[in-house]
Amino acid sequence: LLGQAIGRFGNLINQELYGPPTGSTWFGLLIRDENRLPQFRSLPPETRFHPTMMYEATWLVLTFIILYLIFRRNQETIVHGIMTGSYLVMAGIGRFIMEFWRPDQPTLTLSGGVTVSYSRILSVVYVIVGIVIVLDRMGHMRIPFIARPQTTRQRQQAFAEIQTQRRRKERALEREKIRAQRLKDRGTRSADEKAPASETPSSDE
Repeated sequence: LLGQAIGRFGNLINQELYGPPTGSTWFGLLIRDENRLPQFRSLPPETRFHPTMMYEATWLVLTFIILYLIFRRNQETIVHGIMTGSYLVMAGIGRFIMEFWRPDQPTLTLSGGVTVSYSRILSVVYVIVGIVIVLDRMGHMRIPFIARPQTTRQRQQAFAEIQTQRRRKERALEREKIRAQRLKDRGTRSADEKAPASETPSSDE
C-alpha cells in the first residue's frame, strides 16, 4: 500500500494520470501544455485539473493505517491471509472509485454501448479475489488446493511461540553483549596492570 502511494507521487511529479478540469480557479493542478491529454489542449493555461493521483495516494495511506492498526491490536488472532485479502478489497475499491476521474484510461465497449475501463475491470477482480481470500481464511468457504487456515486457537498458539522465540533471541543478544563487555573490561584491566611496570624508574636513576 505504501509502495503504491509513493508511486502516485511519481505521477504527480510527471504530471500524468490526472483527472478532468475541476472548474475551480484555485483547486486542482496546473498542467503544462505538453503534458495535457489531446482533449484538454485547447483549454486556457490557467485551467486546473483533478489531482486523481493524490486522491488515490490518500486512500492508500489511509487503508494502510487502518489495516496496520487492526493488525497490531488483533495480531494474536488474525489468521495469515486475512490482511492480504483485505488489502485487495480496499485497494480495488479505491481504484474503482478513482476511475470516475480518469479520462486517460483505455476502455472496453460492452453490449448496449456501455464503456468501461480495463482498470475498473481489474479493480472488480481485485475486490472479488480479496473477498474470496478473506472468506476462505475465516472458514466460510474453501479454496481448492489451498491448505486450510489456522483456527483461532492455533493462531494464538503460533503467536505465543513467536513471542517466546523473540524473547529467547533478545536474551541471547543480551548475554552476548554482557560477555563482550566483560572481555573488554578484562582487556582494559590487563593493559592497566602492565602500564606501571614499564614506567618504573631504573636503579641508576
